[in-house]
Amino acid sequence: MFSSARQRIKSLGWVKGCLLLLMAGCGLYMLISGPRPLDDAYITYRYARNIAQGDGFVYNLGEAVQGTTTPLYTLLLASLATFFGSENLPLISHLINLACEIPAIWLLFHLADHLLRDKKQALLLTAVYALQPFRLSTAVGGMETSCFILLILCMYWAYIVKKQMTLTAFLAGLILLTRLDGALIIIPLGIHAILTKRPGLPKAIVIGALTILPWFGWATWYFGNPIPFSILAKQAAYSNNGISWSIIFSATFLGTGTLGPYTQLVGIVPGLIAFLFLGVVNFKKFLTHSKEALIIIAYPLIYLAVMISQSAPIFFTWYYLPLMPGLLLYWFMGANWLIHKIGPQKRYSLLAGFSIILLVVPGLLMTLWPGWALQRTIEKEFFQMCAATSPKVRTGQMILAPDIGVIGWCHSSAKILDPIGLVSPESLPYLPERVNQELFSPRLIQDFQPDWIISREEFSGQFLDEAWFQADYTLVWPLEDDGDEITVYVFSR
Repeated sequence: MFSSARQRIKSLGWVKGCLLLLMAGCGLYMLISGPRPLDDAYITYRYARNIAQGDGFVYNLGEAVQGTTTPLYTLLLASLATFFGSENLPLISHLINLACEIPAIWLLFHLADHLLRDKKQALLLTAVYALQPFRLSTAVGGMETSCFILLILCMYWAYIVKKQMTLTAFLAGLILLTRLDGALIIIPLGIHAILTKRPGLPKAIVIGALTILPWFGWATWYFGNPIPFSILAKQAAYSNNGISWSIIFSATFLGTGTLGPYTQLVGIVPGLIAFLFLGVVNFKKFLTHSKEALIIIAYPLIYLAVMISQSAPIFFTWYYLPLMPGLLLYWFMGANWLIHKIGPQKRYSLLAGFSIILLVVPGLLMTLWPGWALQRTIEKEFFQMCAATSPKVRTGQMILAPDIGVIGWCHSSAKILDPIGLVSPESLPYLPERVNQELFSPRLIQDFQPDWIISREEFSGQFLDEAWFQADYTLVWPLEDDGDEITVYVFSR
């Protein structure tokens, strides 16, 4: 008896030690890596900087357009920038995300332990989440994702483990204020609460409403619409992409744990077949084993189904990280049931091997064929270009740029004309005129005559060679064919 008790204590201590190592390792990675913001992060930074400097919740001065989809994170950044300087926003953002990542790992372990009722399995699941290379690369990208995930896990913890409906509703409100698509996370939880007649539900609904109504009311008054304009702009800008691209990106992530896109089907199909096989084989057990686990598992499936049905542009890496807790729970519950049938005596060894596969596959693909957002090369090129052009850009001049992140951050005194329309409603009528891979139409340039056009060459069109464009604009970057894919034209008339 005493020997068995000592073994259990040792085992428990070993698990806790490994969990602490995972938390420390994730934190150390983020500290060593430092801030590596993605281009889109600088959109939020520019909003936060303008707020901190007293210019209002605006991207372009004097234009009340809600082009950020994360108001809560933007306000958090702005409040800290007031004290620590808006020029430090990339570092501030990185430290906030670091502070969110560590408790998120702790919460995920305890949620998995509660649902799987097995600390070793929970530790393996948490290890895959903490060490997953695609997740780590995106976590240092400066987006709101780390805070979003922490709030999600806190809400699951409050609802599933603590059974506190009031806290659950408050956290659900914060989730919606962090990202509006958080509604897809709340839906399965709400259905479960209704079906199980969870005590305190009416009061929780009131608390949730009171949490979000102040912002939605203010945003309606200030912007004219509580829905971020960038959501409407993306729907219009990418509506012609078709459903196929959404399916490809979703299938790639489910089959590889990273994004790509990878045209080599041999790299996608095995993982995708395994994912679908576990779902078909264990469908009934997903429904009966733990309905609380199904709350978490349902979210990524609902999310991808909605995005595919809307032909949404889901080629951004940070869209996928919040799906990971639910997908890992799906993988581990399915694999555990399958392993129990095949070889229960070697369950942990097989699960450990399975965990290694979930880490090695994305790591190998990212090393051999890294996706565009994982390399951060375009952000570096934008900063190099900005260093050369910033002294020449005068206050109030208009810059047309499809990528408005780094460019808008560097050229803080310029008005940015975004041809996609994320912060520029005036661009939306021109979107149907685009052809091929162009992100803006020639008529947009002719009508607005921007002082500068800064664009990746692939996003420009054949009009670059047309007489009217060459008469109006002069190429100033790059002056030589040095392989740089960014071109800068200045209005010369």
